[in-house]
Amino acid sequence: MNILGLDSATPSTAVALARADGLLSAARDDVPDGRRPQHAQRLLTLAAGLLADAGLRWRDLDAVAVGVGPGGYTGLRIGLATAHGIATAVGARLLGVSTLRALAEPVHGRAVLAVLDARRGEAFVAAYEDGEERLPPRVCDPAALARHGAAAGPDSLAIGDGALRFRAFLEDGGIAVAPAESELHRVSAAAICRLAVTGGATAAFPEYLRVADARARASVHHTMTEPARLEIRSLAYSDLPAVAAIERRAFPTPWSIAMFVLELSKPTGVCLAAVLDGKLAGYTICSRYDNVWHVMNVAVAPEARRRGIASALLAELYARAGGERAQFTLEVRRSNQAAIDLYHRDGFRIAGLRRRYYQDNGEDALIMWRTPATLEGRLDDVPAADPVAHHRP
Repeated sequence: MNILGLDSATPSTAVALARADGLLSAARDDVPDGRRPQHAQRLLTLAAGLLADAGLRWRDLDAVAVGVGPGGYTGLRIGLATAHGIATAVGARLLGVSTLRALAEPVHGRAVLAVLDARRGEAFVAAYEDGEERLPPRVCDPAALARHGAAAGPDSLAIGDGALRFRAFLEDGGIAVAPAESELHRVSAAAICRLAVTGGATAAFPEYLRVADARARASVHHTMTEPARLEIRSLAYSDLPAVAAIERRAFPTPWSIAMFVLELSKPTGVCLAAVLDGKLAGYTICSRYDNVWHVMNVAVAPEARRRGIASALLAELYARAGGERAQFTLEVRRSNQAAIDLYHRDGFRIAGLRRRYYQDNGEDALIMWRTPATLEGRLDDVPAADPVAHHRP
């Protein structure tokens, strides 16, 4: 069986090819710290190179196995979408493999604590011993890592980029960490191929462990399991009559058709449509000003709400605009708690206030930002941040 293995749950892009005759080859792209991951640019290129070197064509693949996380939301989305697209195009089986299990797979003869950096000051962790799960995957504070390591076994070895980042917490608790230069800290797509062969595969659904990611999971689940039901695509001029109908029901001061035409005409903007069962169900409009993206409009038809559509639209927007390194800002009514909660789960933070911003009732608008700093719970890189402004009378 010819198996293509992919993983993009971490900033690295990992690809491997297990040929039916036993040949196993791998390629990867490891980005320097602070640099943007290149998953979308590198996954297919690396895979095509391995296939060519092995003398295989895409249609020779029998299965595509993909790391399902836990990991970065954008990276997982790209990996799953790529694997799904390849499998569908060539008629191959689509398999999922836990990224933490794949990280632990090369270690034999002792318990291993697989730790990935979950950002926001947290870690994804699980423990295994010779393929047997000793501690189910979970997200935790770094101070809890040593306790989880002890539960895994007194001689457990911690590996992964999270083990390196939180080395002090682990070693202070008596848990050994593999040397910094060890290859064990990198997720191997070859391990994903081996697990796919030996029965370590699962369904190809993303494994999110945080509340914010779990809410977004619904949108990915729709997309991956029922691709004809929910489609996120670019908004077209032909969509505007349906857009206007949703706009009138969603907002007390709706945009005019002319305003949508203006935004669609801007070459630097991102305008997206959510199509559910062949019918327009929502949209988002985002314009770029210098290096900042301004989310100007997010709307979902009332009858289609609470189905993850807004989360799916925003996830696609983040991916197209540059992922976690991009800067986004928006205004939201002070009374719109549901929208505020949605944006907060996606990493936006309140950074200011616009007094009497909304013309229909003079309501104030909260200014929210999503930046690399706000994803860590800080406002360091937000221009003129004033997080307490919305509390002032």
